[in-house]
Amino acid sequence: MIVCNSSGNSGGSAWPKINFPSDADSILTVGAVDASQNYANFSSIGPSADGRVKPDVMAQGVASVVANGSSSVGTSSGTSFSSPITAGMVACLWQSAPGKTNMEIIEAIRQSASLYATPNNQFGYGIPDYCSARSILVGLTEVAGSHSFIEFNSANPFDEFISFNLHPVNTSTIKIKIYNSLGQLVFSQDEVLAGGSNAKHTINTREMASGFYNFVIDSDNGTISYKLIKAGVK
Repeated sequence: MIVCNSSGNSGGSAWPKINFPSDADSILTVGAVDASQNYANFSSIGPSADGRVKPDVMAQGVASVVANGSSSVGTSSGTSFSSPITAGMVACLWQSAPGKTNMEIIEAIRQSASLYATPNNQFGYGIPDYCSARSILVGLTEVAGSHSFIEFNSANPFDEFISFNLHPVNTSTIKIKIYNSLGQLVFSQDEVLAGGSNAKHTINTREMASGFYNFVIDSDNGTISYKLIKAGVK
């Protein structure tokens, strides 16, 4: 079992600290940020009484989309919403690496977070990257160092096309995939690229709906992924 617990909503009070059980050991304590990843001033802060980093991670808790008591969908704010959002992501992550222990999952999430090297009392270890956490768990390596392997020539958010160059160090089979926010495969292309080449690619995205996409490249050396946004309305 992995316990995800809200840090609390006392950040703006005279006593802004986390309370029990959010100070417990061996759990994921979750604070709140807004959609722009800014700290929510109501989110309770750490550290724990014995000096441990708390909260552990952050998720959206400002204007979170929720099912309300009138059986309709609306928005609400609080760490009571950032914690279940995290719990859902944790469940998906553990499902992708079922052989790992609960503490291995928690540590991978911490390591993937944006402030892992420099945690603080508001954000803890920061905002997790669950794709990176999965790579930590299952041992996937970045393809020849992702920053040198791929060079994007188009903006993010993108509009009518995605343009990029690939620079494989070794001859490799490359699989380019794009998934929409529902996890559906909307683009796939396989090819063999020679080592040392500079392969230019342009993907026509005019027929893709606006929204979030996961851009994935598999090769003989590993996997990398990027979060991309399609602008405009189709």
